[in-house]
Amino acid sequence: MYNEEIKERFLIKNKNKRGFLEKFEESERELGLDICQMSIPQAIATVETMNSYDMNTFYTVLATLKAYAKWCYNEGLFQDAPYGILGISVDNLNPKEFIKRMIFPTEQDLISELSSVQLIHDGYVEVIACIFAWLGIPDPLAIHDSDVFIEGRKIMADGVVIVDGFSDYVAQFLDEYKRLRSSTRENASCLIPVIKDRSVDTFIKRFCSPNSAKMGKPMDIRVIQSAIYKLNCKYVENGGESRFNYRNILKSGSLSRLYSAECGGLDVFDKENEEVVKGFFYETNYRSITWLYKRYKEAFNL
Repeated sequence: MYNEEIKERFLIKNKNKRGFLEKFEESERELGLDICQMSIPQAIATVETMNSYDMNTFYTVLATLKAYAKWCYNEGLFQDAPYGILGISVDNLNPKEFIKRMIFPTEQDLISELSSVQLIHDGYVEVIACIFAWLGIPDPLAIHDSDVFIEGRKIMADGVVIVDGFSDYVAQFLDEYKRLRSSTRENASCLIPVIKDRSVDTFIKRFCSPNSAKMGKPMDIRVIQSAIYKLNCKYVENGGESRFNYRNILKSGSLSRLYSAECGGLDVFDKENEEVVKGFFYETNYRSITWLYKRYKEAFNL
């Protein structure tokens, strides 16, 4: 840590704050300044280097940095410093560069980046799971064959419509997957034929060899999580950001649909529409949604 001796003294009674103080060591060393010694613009730029677009995360980090700054001041340290960190709030922060690197702005962008690291028409579970995430489906294995109405552009779960409308492109993609019966998979240095396990009724099905012990067994969510993790690792190896995770794709799709609704006349920032806006996301904090949405629009010049 920069100014390690000082920070270690603070951490004696704040041991759980170490990770927060370590996050900004690189910026502190580049500027040759402790976070307490930074001006407001310098403090804002430093905090924005944190890889996050979550308002609540920034709120927690700012609370820690301010507690450290107040402790330093009370200890008589950095008496001539501007203590800019004490003058900023989450409303001053705009991690739009990180948003641009992480968020998929359109389904076309998602599919394009998917296709750069995986065959998208061969029935891989991670591909369909990413499409489900974009559509706003929190649990991809909760969707059964009878829940997907491709012609009607609806997807249900437990008798409730959870996706009401999707593009022709996604419809074609889902229809192609539904009709797919066989494919191939890499095994060591060769390709082996595999078939879709149609004995299970989840829409997402594994492809395996006919005599596989996995045939006929329900898929565990960990199978999908592992497949998406490996997909993301491959994407990062190819020079991309670590953006292929279910939560990030869920957020991307929600932001895109909210923007479409705004273009259709919804006033996102009118508090009277709070419940409508929250309905696009699987969270209940209207302020954090609108905080991110405003910065999302700035990031993509919408």
